[in-house]
Amino acid sequence: MGLIRSAACAVLVCAAAGCGGRIERAADLPIPASDYEVHTANDAYIACLVNSARTLDDGKDNVIGFALKILPLCEMQLAAAEEAASRGADPFGRHSIKDSFEQNKEIFATSIVRRVRLERELGP
Repeated sequence: MGLIRSAACAVLVCAAAGCGGRIERAADLPIPASDYEVHTANDAYIACLVNSARTLDDGKDNVIGFALKILPLCEMQLAAAEEAASRGADPFGRHSIKDSFEQNKEIFATSIVRRVRLERELGP
């Protein structure tokens, strides 16, 4: 009974991970991005959001509304950050990392806009 339960769990995990009947071995996974690559991709995404907020924000929109306007301008940088962070992970890990980025991007962009507006108010 224990063997059947273990096999059933393996099938469910495989299905949830979207592996389509193929379990990836460590040798099949791409080499993970280096810390430098991950930090560089994250820094590029943050820089895009900060620069967009600094140059395009006229203060007329609320913070969340403006953050939602600048997100599409930084989609390429977000995709690069997601790819770097998830490279080398198994399918479930890649999906989990990308979901985390997607779920938090609006909150993150909003915090960037708030910070830029605060810097503008306080001056140099």
